[in-house]
Amino acid sequence: MVRISRIPKLLLIEFITRSRVGLPSAEILRLAEELDVGLIVIGSRELGGIRRALMGSVSDSVVRHAHCPVIIVRQ
Repeated sequence: MVRISRIPKLLLIEFITRSRVGLPSAEILRLAEELDVGLIVIGSRELGGIRRALMGSVSDSVVRHAHCPVIIVRQ
């Protein structure tokens, strides 16, 4: 959990939209490295355990392989 006191006073947030073709988690990670981002925010639909095991989870893969912190927003 992030404590409010640890958040910098000046916080620059830039929203970027890009179209890519390929494996979603790999493309998200590649773009994050290209742009040298400090934080990735990604949504999760919370699939059941069996579905996640069969299909995989983009958010799980991003969390495991990201070079920076990741926040998962549950829908």
